[in-house]
Amino acid sequence: MSFDPLDLGPTRRQVVPGTILFGRYELKNRLGTGRMGEVWQAEDQRLGLTVALKLLTAYSHYELLSANVGKLMDLAHPNIVRIYDFTGNEELCGFVMEFIKGQTLDEMLRKKQPSFYEINDVSSWAAQMFSALNYAWNQAGLIHGDLRPGNLFVTTDGTLKIAEFGLAPVRQSAPATDDQLLSGSLSLSCLSPQRIRGSKPQHQDDIYAGGACLYELLTGKPVFPGGNVPVQIQQFIPPTVAQRRAELSAKGSAISKAWEMLLADCLAKEPQNRPSTAAEVLKRIEAAPMATSGGTSGSLKHLTTAFQAGSAIRWLRHPAAIAAMLIGCAFVAVYFLVLRPRDAELAERRMKIAQLEKADVLAESSPKEREAAWKECVNEFSLKPVRFADEDDFMLQLARDRMHSWQTKAIVESTKEEERHRKEKNQTDLLSKLVMIQSGADKESKYSAEERSKAWSALLAQFDKPDRPDTPEFDTLLAEVNSHRNSWDQKIADARTKTEEQARMAAANAKAWLDGKTSEVAALVALGNQPETSAFTQVEKADLLLASLTGGPAGSEEGGDLLKAKVGTFRELAVKKANEETPNAPLKLPELLADQPALSDVEKAKWDVMSKGLVARMQAALKDKAGYTGKLDGSYGPQSHASLVKFQKDNKLVANGKLDQLTSKALGLTELDPAELEAEGKKLSSSGGGPSGGRRPVKPEPEEEPGFWRKVYNGAKEVIKRK
Repeated sequence: MSFDPLDLGPTRRQVVPGTILFGRYELKNRLGTGRMGEVWQAEDQRLGLTVALKLLTAYSHYELLSANVGKLMDLAHPNIVRIYDFTGNEELCGFVMEFIKGQTLDEMLRKKQPSFYEINDVSSWAAQMFSALNYAWNQAGLIHGDLRPGNLFVTTDGTLKIAEFGLAPVRQSAPATDDQLLSGSLSLSCLSPQRIRGSKPQHQDDIYAGGACLYELLTGKPVFPGGNVPVQIQQFIPPTVAQRRAELSAKGSAISKAWEMLLADCLAKEPQNRPSTAAEVLKRIEAAPMATSGGTSGSLKHLTTAFQAGSAIRWLRHPAAIAAMLIGCAFVAVYFLVLRPRDAELAERRMKIAQLEKADVLAESSPKEREAAWKECVNEFSLKPVRFADEDDFMLQLARDRMHSWQTKAIVESTKEEERHRKEKNQTDLLSKLVMIQSGADKESKYSAEERSKAWSALLAQFDKPDRPDTPEFDTLLAEVNSHRNSWDQKIADARTKTEEQARMAAANAKAWLDGKTSEVAALVALGNQPETSAFTQVEKADLLLASLTGGPAGSEEGGDLLKAKVGTFRELAVKKANEETPNAPLKLPELLADQPALSDVEKAKWDVMSKGLVARMQAALKDKAGYTGKLDGSYGPQSHASLVKFQKDNKLVANGKLDQLTSKALGLTELDPAELEAEGKKLSSSGGGPSGGRRPVKPEPEEEPGFWRKVYNGAKEVIKRK
């Protein structure tokens, strides 16, 4: 749709770009302000589509449009602007329509130089327009009622599309009113005489409007461009296209006789004299030749008289003419130039009438063919009346009577066939629409493959029946439905195979993981049965194994829980055992500092000094991190021991009462400098600190490291002694 560059600001309801209407449509640009409301370019946030949104404020026919929205959505024709939805309420409602890039024929005509089109230009548009009108009438019984160049859009690829079908139910429900004509809500120039007189719209009114549109495109002016237009539409016969161009001094290609006759029939004053259906107009357009060569055709100069059959002025009857005929020389001229040719033409027409009546009696052709033969005769007689004669009027009327008689017979004969074709077409159109809907649903992720397969299967069962239409188009649609169904069935089979394979792989992964963890648990239990393994080591390994049992592969949950329970029980026993192994009394310095790399391979005298410095550092660290309140004298006693064990327990370390590597790391006593430890120990010894009171300590005899069970025995013995 064309963009209106005039920015009128917010609408009465403060509708501006960026507004989200009806919960899903974000307004982008106003495309135009029409007679019934505004049209906006909008973005459907739910589907991500660009649409055109026609807004109607406080619209009195809201209920009528809501009731007919199904018909409007069914108009799926390439030359009709698609209507996707009608939404909102009586206060603010709107049509959601196809977004078109292009411009109206009205806009194109205003820009055209010269200011009219040729037959070669409009023939394709005409065919598309009447094809759409025929579809709307047959598909939904809809009459447009406001056909005009301003409602005919031409897209960027040259396709013509009829807009404003959305309000057709409103126009079809009631005759045109004076208010509508005066306000401009209906285009006066393209209304038929019946519409101006207040009749309800009929199919032939759209045919009249279509002819008026083509006439305006071919001449650059409406059928009646000025003056009292309503009176002219009802009473005056318009000039031919060639005559109107001559009036406007517009030079162009000659208009063929077939096109002039087609426009004359479409613009006939009475509906019965117009083509009966848009399909008939379409056939005549397809059969009509394009522009003829040379100038304006002289054979068309009496076309206006064809609209007024039977009303030709017979000037020969005038007394002045009779008097003139008395002049001898004039009589000879009239006889040879007028009367003799007239008699020849009348004789030729009598022969044609006789041949047609003979063919009627023989009945060797169908009623439709007989109607066409008589209609050709009517067109020929109407186009060129015989001068100075009355008999041609009677022959023309006879031809019209025969044409209408065969037309009635043709309608009766073809009703059943048309009904069959209509049913086939309705079935085909319905299946086409449902295929389009189901194809759209295929793209939505909310449906499963099983649901899509069932939907296509149901569609196939609904339409693939013995009495279905036997047409290539219907067969193609059924093949498409079957293809979609088979595609979803294949996806279901592929997904089932994939799921089964994934299940097998998951089961294999879970089994391999459980087998490996079962072996690790068995190794842990075996480790606990070894007397030389400490309980602290068992607790540590149990914790590591418990951590690895969390987050196993899918399918291993039940087996993993059993292994966790088993390891948990093992750990509880190991913790209990570790607690029992925690020494109650301070360890001797060699045992306390056995894991310190700074004191390894140091001679005895030097070791005593360095150990004193290390213990002092440990005491200082315990004071900061464990609340140690004793002296920082490097002497290891009960208070230092208790503070060390408490620190180990608080930090979830093995409470072995030793300054091992993990405990040293937690206290920040890693990477110790031996020289610094020795200097600090000497300082403490010289100041009288330590158990030796500053005297040179007596070198103790080395003690043999007791074994595991000896430690257990000594611990039990110490407990009994205290008791």
